[in-house]
Amino acid sequence: MYYFYMPFCVFVGLTGNTMVWILIRSNRMLSKLPTNIYLLCLAAVSSFFLFSLLVFWIEEVANIYFYDIFEDSILRNSNYSCIFNTFLAHVCDFSSVWLIVLVGFERLILLYRKTRMLTVERARAQVIGFAI
Repeated sequence: MYYFYMPFCVFVGLTGNTMVWILIRSNRMLSKLPTNIYLLCLAAVSSFFLFSLLVFWIEEVANIYFYDIFEDSILRNSNYSCIFNTFLAHVCDFSSVWLIVLVGFERLILLYRKTRMLTVERARAQVIGFAI
């Protein structure tokens, strides 16, 4: 079941994230909302997470290790790519949770203030600050 479940989940997740990107970027009204900046970043981060899961699945199922690609390098027969892939998976996983917290916080501010306090530029600045 593991052989089919993981690629299916990755395929469904990447399809959904691609649909989010197409929908938000193609609609002018949606691209002007600050919440959608968070959602675009969330789609990108979850896509990176899904790619890292796919790399783990390929390495486990097919016994193809991506650090074997580097012929004459210090990465040959080392576990730096494994460490980087694990780091990327954890960072993307935790970032997606905190991006959902930012969306909730923005919605909370919008409930208590009748005027829109957050602009698209501020949302982008918050996402960049969050990434750093």
